[in-house]
Amino acid sequence: MTHIYVSVETYRLFELNSLIYFIQEKEDCIMPQVPEEEEELPPDDNSISALKGQCGPPHQSDHVYSLHDIVSVHNSNYECNPTPNPQEWCNHVTVDYNWDAAWKFVASCEGEEDTNAIAVDTDAPKEEEEEEEETVDKPTTAQKEPIVITIQDITIPDTTIQDSLPQPEEEEGEIEDCPLPWDASKTYVAGDEVGADDNILLCKVGGWCSSASYEPVVSAYWYEAWDIVGHCHGITAPPTTSPPTPTPGPTPKLDVRPSSGSGDTANDPVYSNSASTVQKMFDILHSKQRAIDNELFLYQGQTPSTVYRYQGFIDGLRVMIEDGVASKYFYLGNDDPEHGHLYGLANIAAFLGQSMKETIQYDACDENSWDYFNSVYPLSNACGQLGQSYQDYHCPEHEKHMECPVDPNMSIKGTTHAKWYGAPSPLFCGPKTEYPFVGKWDYGYMCNNPWANPPEYCEDYPGQKAGRADNSVPVANRNGRTDVEGCCWWGRGVIQTTGVCNFGKLNYFLGARAAKEGRGSRYPDIDFCKTPDAICASEEHKELKWIAGMFYWVESLQSYDEGGWNYMNELHKFVDEGMTDDSFIHAVSGIVNRGCHNPPCGTGPVDGSHERATNFYNVLNTLSA
Repeated sequence: MTHIYVSVETYRLFELNSLIYFIQEKEDCIMPQVPEEEEELPPDDNSISALKGQCGPPHQSDHVYSLHDIVSVHNSNYECNPTPNPQEWCNHVTVDYNWDAAWKFVASCEGEEDTNAIAVDTDAPKEEEEEEEETVDKPTTAQKEPIVITIQDITIPDTTIQDSLPQPEEEEGEIEDCPLPWDASKTYVAGDEVGADDNILLCKVGGWCSSASYEPVVSAYWYEAWDIVGHCHGITAPPTTSPPTPTPGPTPKLDVRPSSGSGDTANDPVYSNSASTVQKMFDILHSKQRAIDNELFLYQGQTPSTVYRYQGFIDGLRVMIEDGVASKYFYLGNDDPEHGHLYGLANIAAFLGQSMKETIQYDACDENSWDYFNSVYPLSNACGQLGQSYQDYHCPEHEKHMECPVDPNMSIKGTTHAKWYGAPSPLFCGPKTEYPFVGKWDYGYMCNNPWANPPEYCEDYPGQKAGRADNSVPVANRNGRTDVEGCCWWGRGVIQTTGVCNFGKLNYFLGARAAKEGRGSRYPDIDFCKTPDAICASEEHKELKWIAGMFYWVESLQSYDEGGWNYMNELHKFVDEGMTDDSFIHAVSGIVNRGCHNPPCGTGPVDGSHERATNFYNVLNTLSA
């Protein structure tokens, strides 16, 4: 006989699965015993085992939960067990939102739900066995009593964790045969039944039940699409079907066609979004939310970004699927049963890979002042960097009526900025009556000097540690500008929407101008021509920073058709040939960073080509895992 001493805390875990650990050693376990002081008490009514297959209490948002509390949802019991996260997560993460971060499935259940709060009470005295060897002396210190688990040479048949959990009592003749198991090749509607782990599951959301993201019991989110409605044995009966019921929530206008430019793909149904594929893509993204936030959207590759989060991304994507811009929609895949969703995954990965390089790694929405010209950072970089002039980025003649007018009196300061020691302040613009000329950013200046007369402090932006604006003499940027009049059109959003044409199109199709001229408008109160800073500054519409980038993507990438290289054709080719040809992502990086698929072109070679490709494959692997 062997005695194992464990703490009270450890015993809590043993209540569910201690048998399993010892089975692996081919030894049996007798339930832990502690000596009673006065009288024998029955087993704790609030323990998991005491439930005997019955449902615990429903989750209540105003209840304070502790480690190992039990709640029920959709005929299943869940335990507060957020390891390695703190137990407080059980009070912040409900079973309807990121539940798997805090609540762990322990068993199916049935019957009326108990209305009492349930918690596993490990301090309650247990029945004392009469056998002498199973008692333990009380500790002499002030520490909590250890609990003894006694192992004896008893043979226990092979089992699994599921077998060790409490199961409903079954009476002979009452258990029916199981329906057929879930099949990825079948299309399920609300009311269909499948069998899984000796349970009968009823489909409640037809569009989701066919998705692998909601595969019964296997997927982390299966309970959102299926309900356990009974128990069964074997697999013989075919699934039953009842008339479909409406799926919850608004249904996006999914069957739309992204324009692909002037090439043959412009009207090709091969490049139309499929409603079922789009739903599958949203399911996949939803299942990867935590990985996207904590492994992909990182500042300097280490810390989760504060500017770019999953919720803003998914809200922006939904707008670009439902409404689009200029009759162009973000492509998430066609109805090809084998590769349809893979086309969408590759397009998303290409978009996010570029976004991670352009802005997410800097945790910035506004374009940073980064053009170091003649050994200084000119304040007139707001007008354009690397010799560009953003206010002169006009639309082609047939779209010229959409662009924003340049208002010389507009005055705006950016919302975000670089974060390194002494980094330049946010870009800004204003009339010459306010700024006759501008100078440079002196990044080495020690601005925090309370002993100066008068005292000096770093006040240009929050978190500033050094640097200042020096306007003592005019300093020209690379394009010769020494003022910032009309220079309010720097890049904003996840892929830096820039220039009067792009902001004008956003306003024409999504903003105040659309509403004013009688077109459907998603943001009727936002005039992107008068307040282009809304993309970064809006707290109400955080998805705007994503929409701006996605609009650029459908306008400049999905529509790209130059020199025999068509983006949509090459995207499909990349997937169809096994998703290993690096030339695809290198061409995409060239278009984003230099305006052509075969750089060097424009102003030079691609900046960070290797990093962009690495980002692309990291996103692709994360989403397709």
